[in-house]
Amino acid sequence: MSTDYIIDDYITCIESYVYYLGYEINDGDAVEDCARHLMNWCEHNNHDLYSLPLPELERIIKMYYHKDEE
Repeated sequence: MSTDYIIDDYITCIESYVYYLGYEINDGDAVEDCARHLMNWCEHNNHDLYSLPLPELERIIKMYYHKDEE
């Protein structure tokens, strides 16, 4: 597992993902909360951004974001 990733790397990953899928953050949540959740999941499951399974990334992001209904 790489230890070179910092919270800003997770934030960049999340922001890229939600931008292209048209998601917006839920009221009361912050991208930093989502990033910390991802970081903690990765640490607990011996993964990093490179090896994070896409279904797990999507599951966690959907806890903090929803589809923009414009």
